[in-house]
This record gives sequence, C-alpha cells and structure tokens, in this order.
Amino acid sequence: MTRTPCWTRAGWITVQDANAITVGLSTLGVAVSVALTFWARRRVTPAARPRSEDGTPLVPAE
Repeated sequence: MTRTPCWTRAGWITVQDANAITVGLSTLGVAVSVALTFWARRRVTPAARPRSEDGTPLVPAE
C-alpha cells in the first residue's frame, strides 16, 4: 500500500494518517454527545413527573 503524503501547516502527514485523525475526532464527538445527553437527563425533571423544589410531586398520585 502506497502512503500518499498530504501537506498541512504542521508538516507532512499521510492521507491515511489524516483519515485516522478524522475518524478519531468523529468518535470522540459522538462519545461527548452521548455523555452530555446522559448528564443532562439526570439533572432535568421529566415533564411527566413534575416535582417541587423539596422533591414532592406537584400532581397528586391517582
């Protein structure tokens, strides 16, 4: 397999290296999005179960 060089400001890197970096950054972006989603879901009260600040339900149980 021939490695084709690609010029960047940092110097010469190969196209394969650039592809690996792109895939790595994309994977990191997805992982960060998933982590932020789980973090936010734990901190937001679901609309179906509203609660007051002391934790008691705003809507009486049926």
